[in-house]
Amino acid sequence: ELPLVFERFMRGRLARDHRADGTGIGLSIARSILAAHGGALEIESRVGAGTTVHLIFPDSHDAPLVTAGAHDE
Repeated sequence: ELPLVFERFMRGRLARDHRADGTGIGLSIARSILAAHGGALEIESRVGAGTTVHLIFPDSHDAPLVTAGAHDE
């Protein structure tokens, strides 16, 4: 299932079987936001050992400046 975790609305078998809350869209949104700002989201997983999620943020000096609500007049 790991290759599919970034698909929108993907929910793993355990989440579906146990009727866990959630829609399966969170990782997709997080990855898109990080990518838009020059970052990344990576996942590594090993059976029996667990899963680690890495949020990689760009150096603030290299990141594009994004201003919410700015309009050219």
